[in-house]
Amino acid sequence: MDNSLIAAVYTREALWNPANELHKNSNMLRKLWQEIAEELQKDVKSLKTRWKNLRTYFIKECQKLEKSKNKHGGGIRTWQYFDQLQFLRNSTSVLNKIAEDEDDDDYYNERGLPPAPPANHSANRANVPTEGRLTAAGRPLAG
Repeated sequence: MDNSLIAAVYTREALWNPANELHKNSNMLRKLWQEIAEELQKDVKSLKTRWKNLRTYFIKECQKLEKSKNKHGGGIRTWQYFDQLQFLRNSTSVLNKIAEDEDDDDYYNERGLPPAPPANHSANRANVPTEGRLTAAGRPLAG
């Protein structure tokens, strides 16, 4: 399944390339993941989780390879998906970060708002402006 997932994501550049104009469009990303789910006959959540794991492991392998090159003048790639995921090297600063670029549509809810803080959040709410803010149900926040 991993080979199929990598191939499916590769053909949908907006999912992996932050420079793609559709990369920030959460509706388009959701649609692309749904296409992959139908194509591979798996659920979107498990596919996205597996993709994130593959990408993260690729980044770690790149970092190990760089460290090995610096120490010994060369490196050996042994992970079976390393060559298939080379397209990721040119799309992000892979060697400088690990999974900072979370899927944008996972962070925001259906209304495009960030998730609410936990119920036990102890911030001083008296100084937080409420004008223009909405509740989770979409109603104006009472001030």
